[in-house]
Amino acid sequence: MEWKDEYSIGIPEIDDQHKLLLECVARLVEAKSDPDRDLAVYFTLGELEDYVRVHFAVEEALIRMFDCPGREAHAREHSGFVEYLEAMRQSALRRDVRDELADFLRRWLVDHVLVSDRQYAGVLLAHRAGLVRRD
Repeated sequence: MEWKDEYSIGIPEIDDQHKLLLECVARLVEAKSDPDRDLAVYFTLGELEDYVRVHFAVEEALIRMFDCPGREAHAREHSGFVEYLEAMRQSALRRDVRDELADFLRRWLVDHVLVSDRQYAGVLLAHRAGLVRRD
């Protein structure tokens, strides 16, 4: 669950947040070996859900601010992921969390960063470099 340079979208603030999200997923893997596994997974998923909400709010604000294309679809991806986390957290209370959960979350986050986040990153980087005027 390590950060790889290829995951970078070129915006250090967002890349740092993505690193923290992957660290949360790594803690989920550790929680699965905790003696009180279900409770540890429940609280770790809660931590991930809280941080995801903050991160997604930052991304969505930037996307709106710079009128990036595809912002509605991007927000729907975020909403779907948060709903999934909420469902998995409830599953943890019922002691019904799949062992593949951490792998799924890591894959989803990496795919989202490499595809969806890169779509808006180009627009933000162009604004940052002064290549696009904002009227």
